Amino acid sequence: MVMRFKTQIQSACDAGENPDKILSTAWNFLQACWSLPETPNYALSNAHMLMGDAYWLLNQKSDAILHHYCSLHIALFINDNSQYAQIIILQAENTLKNTLKKVEYSDDQIAGYLTGAKTAFQKSIKLCDHAGSIITENPEAALTAADQAIAWYPLLPGAWFYRGVALMSLSRIDLANESYSNALSINPNNKNLWVNRSITFLLKRRYKTAQKDLKIALELCTDEESKSDIHQRLKEVEILIKNSTA
Repeated sequence: MVMRFKTQIQSACDAGENPDKILSTAWNFLQACWSLPETPNYALSNAHMLMGDAYWLLNQKSDAILHHYCSLHIALFINDNSQYAQIIILQAENTLKNTLKKVEYSDDQIAGYLTGAKTAFQKSIKLCDHAGSIITENPEAALTAADQAIAWYPLLPGAWFYRGVALMSLSRIDLANESYSNALSINPNNKNLWVNRSITFLLKRRYKTAQKDLKIALELCTDEESKSDIHQRLKEVEILIKNSTA
């Protein structure tokens, strides 16, 4: 998968295609990475590197820096001492350095970025896990942990998910809906995200929108128990829709 997307993006770059199309392909690559049962960090690192390249072509320099930064700190989190892993790390580091030099960052600023990259992704994962572990007993603290995880790595779908759950517990429905939407923009193949967002739409009395989300969740189901649960939810939503139009 990694090589297929890299080849597509490189071919598009070489052919001088529209940068928006290149960015779209890179974004599809990132979503595909998060859709894997166990997302390999080298694939995520490559995805962010390619997105950074695409944003640079679009002259969106801050976004390019962000994604090249994400590429490096994810690469540094690869639990592998193989030669290939070292190549990925070196490639990500050089890409970030070159991007920062292009926008005339000082050597000290570049050194600061490189130092921060060594811990950013790891901190984000730990904070995300912490949010999940305390979300039932202390949603306020879980929300804080999720926000901190997002600050370290804004494209971690799990952090947005826990943020949404915490906000739901605190009855902040609109913000919970936004959090689930952000998570879905990164990983649209997670049925739990669609189900949870449908609940926020139900609470907002947007029954038909909730129904759409549940239908997508049903398509993503792979086990009978989950399918049965979503079928039941859909029946309940259909009743609400009928009653609201009666």
